[in-house]
Amino acid sequence: GVTLGGTTWQGGRRHPTLGSDIVVGAGAKILGPIAIGSGSRIGSNAVVIRDFPEGSVVVGVPGRVVDPGTGSGRGFDPYGQKDRMPDPVARAVDALTEHIESVERRLDALDPEGREQRSQPPEEGSGRGKAETPEQGSDSGKG
Repeated sequence: GVTLGGTTWQGGRRHPTLGSDIVVGAGAKILGPIAIGSGSRIGSNAVVIRDFPEGSVVVGVPGRVVDPGTGSGRGFDPYGQKDRMPDPVARAVDALTEHIESVERRLDALDPEGREQRSQPPEEGSGRGKAETPEQGSDSGKG
């Protein structure tokens, strides 16, 4: 969805020249015989109509340089990537692990002798870990 377009029908160079290692966001338009320096990043839907030096971060219509290190949200992080971006799945697993460990500590405090039994996998047919159905011996389902 990116446009690298010419702006004239006259001979000669008509299209942009992009340096190496450039990120161009979805929907961006880079128009005319301009040059974009290596290592630059062009934001999604930006319209770039003039040259930009190496390492530029360009956003907006018309494209203008922003400082990627401002921390004010005005910088451009391609595809939402950040250096220390938190992983929501890892955070959820960590929270569940902490909760399980907390519950196990509380169980150990209430029943220290049951710790060994809780750490063992359930035996086949022991009923531990399974919900009991009326057919398995409970009278609550029979009327």
